[in-house]
Amino acid sequence: MIINIQEIINNKVKEMEEKQLVEKAIQETLERSVLKAVTDTMDSYSLQREIRDKLDKQVSDVVKNIGFEAYNSFISEKLTQIINGVCRKDIEEKIKKTFDDILVLKRESIKLSDIFKSYKEWVCGNTEESEKYDLEGQFYVKFEKSDYGWYNVELNKEKPERYGDRQVIKFTIHVNRDGSGWLGNLYISGDNVEKTVSFGYLNEFESLILNLKYNKTPIIIDVEDEEDIDTSFDIDY
Repeated sequence: MIINIQEIINNKVKEMEEKQLVEKAIQETLERSVLKAVTDTMDSYSLQREIRDKLDKQVSDVVKNIGFEAYNSFISEKLTQIINGVCRKDIEEKIKKTFDDILVLKRESIKLSDIFKSYKEWVCGNTEESEKYDLEGQFYVKFEKSDYGWYNVELNKEKPERYGDRQVIKFTIHVNRDGSGWLGNLYISGDNVEKTVSFGYLNEFESLILNLKYNKTPIIIDVEDEEDIDTSFDIDY
């Protein structure tokens, strides 16, 4: 018996060609090779660093465009979802309003005179007429410029009788080179707000001053001394 090797090979090759086995093998091998090359490339440190750098820039631009207000609005919305259905409606609304007043509302700037005006409005609206008379129609304001160039401010219904009175609101206003100011140390109810804040007990003015502190709102210094500050209770005669 004579075995024709060449004929067997030719027939097998022809069969493989008819069934496209060779073509499929080439395609599968090529596919595996391309995928492996892509995977190896994606795993490379240089490409990952380039992608990370591009993502960092794009994410930073998105956050910058969104702004702090939008982020705070997101937090506020989540806070509402958490307390919704858990607290009584009046408490829920109070918490939501306090949170919005402190973080969500962001001012471009504020005049120092408007800060004092806001305190005047609050203290006048929350002091009995008889108490206004007892305090001789004036509430307490201390406004002094320190030797270091910043301003020390104290606000209260009446002059504190002892050091460390927890009713007094105290804060400092530092001055930038361009003449604008910013809120430095802030004490509410005797506590440094950078360490502790009782959000549930803040009044309207405390929410305002805390908002200015947290948002680093520029302060236009248009008050020179205490004589420029209206400290009258606006008594109804």
